[in-house]
Amino acid sequence: MAEHPVDTQLEQPEPITDDRGPGVEDHTPARESSPLRGETYRLPIPTTVISLKPETTWAGILEALEQAPGRRVVFHIPMNNRVLLSPARLRALYRAARDAGKHVALITHHPELVEAAHVAGIPTFGSVWRARLLPWWNRGAVRLPKRPTEPARVLAVAHALPPLPKQGFAPRPVKRPPTAGSAFARRSDWFVWAQAFFLTLLITGMLALGIGLMLFLAPWAHVVLKPAAETFTVTLNLSAHPGIDKPDLELGVVPARYVEVMVEDTIQVPTTGQRLAPYAHATGTVVFTNRVDREIRIPKGTRVSTATGQSIVFHTTRAAVLPAKRGARVTVPIEAEKPGPAGNVRAFTISQVSGPLSVEVVVTNPYPTGGGGLKKVPVVTAQDKEAAHAKALRVLTEVAAQKLIEKQRPGEFIPKETLQTFVMAETYDHFAGEKAEQLGVRMRLLMRGIAVDGNAARELALKQLRKSLPPAGRLVRDSTEVRIGPVSAWDPTTQTVYFTTRASGVYLLDINENEVRQAIAGKPIEEAAIILQTRWKLAVPPEIYLGPDWLIHARWLPKAWRERMPVQPGRILVTVDLEGGLKGR
Repeated sequence: MAEHPVDTQLEQPEPITDDRGPGVEDHTPARESSPLRGETYRLPIPTTVISLKPETTWAGILEALEQAPGRRVVFHIPMNNRVLLSPARLRALYRAARDAGKHVALITHHPELVEAAHVAGIPTFGSVWRARLLPWWNRGAVRLPKRPTEPARVLAVAHALPPLPKQGFAPRPVKRPPTAGSAFARRSDWFVWAQAFFLTLLITGMLALGIGLMLFLAPWAHVVLKPAAETFTVTLNLSAHPGIDKPDLELGVVPARYVEVMVEDTIQVPTTGQRLAPYAHATGTVVFTNRVDREIRIPKGTRVSTATGQSIVFHTTRAAVLPAKRGARVTVPIEAEKPGPAGNVRAFTISQVSGPLSVEVVVTNPYPTGGGGLKKVPVVTAQDKEAAHAKALRVLTEVAAQKLIEKQRPGEFIPKETLQTFVMAETYDHFAGEKAEQLGVRMRLLMRGIAVDGNAARELALKQLRKSLPPAGRLVRDSTEVRIGPVSAWDPTTQTVYFTTRASGVYLLDINENEVRQAIAGKPIEEAAIILQTRWKLAVPPEIYLGPDWLIHARWLPKAWRERMPVQPGRILVTVDLEGGLKGR
């Protein structure tokens, strides 16, 4: 089998010297009284101690019992070996030991195993030395005889004593020769009782002291605390001026610098004015008469006009040819050179011909001309110029502001209150009252502002945040946030801008582990939990673990002792779980 005992020891008798002379052997600490004389003698009982491993099986236990030398076999059972917890296996172990002619006992601290072994008739002990020194046997097994069968200085028994004879008497023990200390050996009964009383008192005191030390040193506790995460916010009033070189928290100032940009563009706006203006050119026909005997060519565009009043000029719209005959005629269409109703003339009012043809031909209009008229047309007004100026200023301001943003350095910001605009040049393409559907203006604009060092403002805000944290407060990494603005005031005279900066962050209270230990040492679990939640801000109730297991499950101890924090603060382990506090937020 693979599961062999770990520690197998056979107690051998050791020679001792007493009043009977040197070389006399004494084999066991167990003593019994002789019913005949009241004298004591010692019986050697060999004991084999077998230490089991946690993985030892039932088959390994039986094999170890079979191979163990001697008649008294003691199994040392660890707490995590549960093979013998079954009452059936304990009875089987008892029968196996009985069949092998052996006595079996157990060394264990498991309360259930102790109770089951007691029912099965198997003795149990708390330590190896008690199992070796005390006399014991299995109930129902062969017991030692009440009186010896033969006189002897020392009875050496290897395995078992022979049964006592039914009749006869026990031989008288050999008397020891008198020695110098024999008078002290014959002690009176009261001295024996006093010695037993003081021995009992000593053992009881040592047991009480051992139990007290155990209750003081053995218990331990593990406390897990998850501190609550809270948000802390500070507001800082700062000012910025181009003359500042470095930030100062006490003065509340940060550096700044001037930035400017020049932009130029042409902006068009529709005109809103209206007036009546000539709309169409008047048309008609004229008759040319030849005054000479040769052919005359009348080119297109020949100009003719009225002779009375205001001269209205027309021109021919196609070429014509007069035959070579005096008095020959030709009709040609004409159109007024200027639009409007002025070109509408009466019949026979057109009589003049411009140019060299005036001596060769005669012209007249047998019918009146018509078609010239008036209509409303857009014109430029003063309001249009104002609108064009405002639009150009607005558009160029937006463009300049965008270009200023592009000139910012990382971390800087330009308050809009500090922006100043200057119109450097402005030109219009039409005058007021002039006919035009669109009015154009070309403008050159200069914009200037103050760029504030935002990084310096953030640095001062974070310093103030850390400085203002509660005692023992610790900021959580990557939880801080800084918001700059709004601008509270702008002084154009001193070129100083005043603004607020708000910094916030999540912080945890750093819990002092020594204070926790001192606060809950020796307290019941419920009271310790209340103390922890009252004195410290926790995200969740504290987790408290007690040990060792054998002490917690010891039924012979009162519940109030088992469910209590260790009296010694050094036996309390405190763990502060910061991440757990953030998750419970």
